[in-house]
Amino acid sequence: MNYLFKNIKNFVIIIFLFSILSCKYYNAKKNIDSLKNTEIQLPEKVIFIYDNKIYTYDTFNLINSKYKILTYISGGCHACYININRWKSLIDSLKLYGIPVLFYISVDDINYFKKILYPEIKFKYPFIVDTLNLFYMKNKLYNYDNFHFYTFMVDKNNKIILIGNPAMSVRVKNLYFKTIKKINKKLIN
Repeated sequence: MNYLFKNIKNFVIIIFLFSILSCKYYNAKKNIDSLKNTEIQLPEKVIFIYDNKIYTYDTFNLINSKYKILTYISGGCHACYININRWKSLIDSLKLYGIPVLFYISVDDINYFKKILYPEIKFKYPFIVDTLNLFYMKNKLYNYDNFHFYTFMVDKNNKIILIGNPAMSVRVKNLYFKTIKKINKKLIN
C-alpha cells in the first residue's frame, strides 16, 4: 500500500511539473506570436554614449540599414551589463553582414551610467541611453516578463523579424544567422 501511495504521489508531481512547463511554453509562444510583424517604436531623439562622450541624434537619421538588431537593457539589471560583453564577438560577426546592433539602455541618471556601469562594458561601442525609458514604454515591453523578449531583429521599417537574445542562447544565435544568410541570399539573387 505504501508503494502504491508513493507512485501516485510521484505521478501527481510529474503531471503538475509538466503542466507548469507547458503553460510557460504556451505563454512564451503566445508572446512571440503577438510580437511578430509588429513595428518597434523608437524614441524621436536619442542620447548616445561612445568612448565616454555624449552625443544626441534624431532617431530618423540614426541608422539607415535594411536590417538591424535592437536590444533593451534595464538599468536595474547589473548582470545584464556584464552580459553585454557577450555581444562583442557577435557584433563583429554581424558587421560582416552589414547588420548593426543598437543597445537601448534604460537608466535614470546618465552620469551614473558613465561612471559606474559603462566601465563594466569591456569593448568600445555606441550605447543609447534612455533616461525616460521610452523604448520600453512605447513598445509595451512591460507585458513580457522574460528579458529574452527584449531583443529584436527588425527590417528597415522596424518590423520585427526575429525575437530573442542571440548573445544568451546558441539556438537563438543560430536562428539569427540562418535568417541573415537567407536574407543575404535573396538580396544577392
